[in-house]
Amino acid sequence: MKTKHIFCALMSATLMFAFGSCSEEHELHSPSLALGIEWPAGIDDDEEGKGVDVWIFNSEGTMQEHNEYADAAGASSGLTLLPNGKYTIIVTSGLGNAFSTIGTGLNDLMIKMTDPSSSPEQVYYGETEVSMNGKSISQEMIDMQPMLATLTINVTGVPVGAVLNTEVHCVAEGFYPGRLAADGKTHGVPSSDSTIVNMPAATAGADSLITSGPIMLMPTSIDYETMRFHFTLTLANGQKTEIDADAPRMDAGGTYVINMTYSQLMPYIHFHYVTLDEWTEGEIISEGGGEAL
Repeated sequence: MKTKHIFCALMSATLMFAFGSCSEEHELHSPSLALGIEWPAGIDDDEEGKGVDVWIFNSEGTMQEHNEYADAAGASSGLTLLPNGKYTIIVTSGLGNAFSTIGTGLNDLMIKMTDPSSSPEQVYYGETEVSMNGKSISQEMIDMQPMLATLTINVTGVPVGAVLNTEVHCVAEGFYPGRLAADGKTHGVPSSDSTIVNMPAATAGADSLITSGPIMLMPTSIDYETMRFHFTLTLANGQKTEIDADAPRMDAGGTYVINMTYSQLMPYIHFHYVTLDEWTEGEIISEGGGEAL
């Protein structure tokens, strides 16, 4: 992990004071919250230039306030006055025109894609809980993590000019950044409602390889342990092959690659994970057998 922002530069003109050391605490008329953002290692430096949203919920899960900032520096450059109490802070980065939000409570705040097949840039989110006591500055660091899954599909040995169309089923319609996950510790849960994502059509070139993606999409719906695919492979002469497949679920922030071989395609394919030790950022999904329908 690497920290992009520090607290030392924080200043509030409305409070008419400044402080010169991160370790100093200053008496205020009300407790104040200062946020810092910590990004995953290896993240593109351009991420800190994207818009940031900060939601603050009280102990009952009711929204206290929602602030929008032009970038991460703006979110980290001021103080928020809050009454004494316990709060949950949700931060997102990268929500733009491709996304919308609905809900005003901690458990029903949902992030949705305007078009589930649009494959926007990655969105990051983070959560922390804070207790405001006395009249001091509470300095909180938000650990950000990716929300969308990344999917690529490769087919080798394909006749030149063949076109692959792919439907990805069981994709969550939205994501709840404030909901507690099944482990009871982390936050962030895909929605129960699901949708279908259409990947861009991909054509086999002179190398007889089809590559569709990578695309960004919501993780698998929380209601499904597996996800489904429907492939339509159309040869240059118009002949079509329809293929149905299932695979393990895709989680938020995961990177997934499906590898297929044209000569081994079947009407039904079951994919399984093959984890590569030298590639720790994702999974390759390979054919695990099939059956004629």
